[in-house]
Amino acid sequence: MTEPLDSRRISAALPRTTRSWLKTLEVLERIDSTNAYLARIARTGPIDGLVVTTEFQTAGRGRRGRSWAGDAGQNVAVSIGHAVDVPLTKVGGLSLVVGLAVVDVLDCLGLERVGLKWPNDIMLGEGKLGGVLIELLGDAPPAQVIIGVGLNVALDERTRAAIGAPVAALADAGLRVDRNQLIAALVARVHEFTAAFESFGFERFQPLWESLNVHAGRSVEVRCGEARVTGRALGVTATGELRVETDAGEVTFNAGEVSLRAIAERAS
Repeated sequence: MTEPLDSRRISAALPRTTRSWLKTLEVLERIDSTNAYLARIARTGPIDGLVVTTEFQTAGRGRRGRSWAGDAGQNVAVSIGHAVDVPLTKVGGLSLVVGLAVVDVLDCLGLERVGLKWPNDIMLGEGKLGGVLIELLGDAPPAQVIIGVGLNVALDERTRAAIGAPVAALADAGLRVDRNQLIAALVARVHEFTAAFESFGFERFQPLWESLNVHAGRSVEVRCGEARVTGRALGVTATGELRVETDAGEVTFNAGEVSLRAIAERAS
């Protein structure tokens, strides 16, 4: 039986530095979206230090408005409010840094074959294990941001079929996790990595991110609205933009409304 989420257990598992930053931690039985919940709170006040998680999201969102599917009591969805004191032109790298924080947690669980797909997907082999959704509020530093993290702990066949794309769950690797401990670890690492991002920017994290890039050196297609650009993925810039080598030269893309997929290469 899956253990219920418990705010006291999550808080007790946090390190002292994270607890001193934390203002409130809410566990909700059911909500439309944890990110949307924090966004509503942000209309009337600061959200730095606010954390919310839920057993079930009725309208969980991914990047570019995509839905995030998950069964009640099986997966992890947590949103973290943070005030990030960096120039707004550099906030884009935060999504990549949070991805590294998630991988760090998974590495401590002993999970292998974990990689990162630019800009915000957590991959297990060829399947999407989870994702990061960063929402920037306001247009002046320190920027209020909502950091949403979703991870698949277990997925039944019905849910996999409904998603209709390659997905993965921790259970696929034989991992049985305590979700309260997992959420505490995610909140702590995201807080730690975000603080380091404020101090050093994405550049300090760039080599580590490149080492986990699942598209490194692969043929890719970048979609931006109706436009399609194909080329070879070179990696990312020091501020987190995607670098692609095309026939016309190197092109960079920021996350925005861009999507990325690998192209199957023909055998020579």
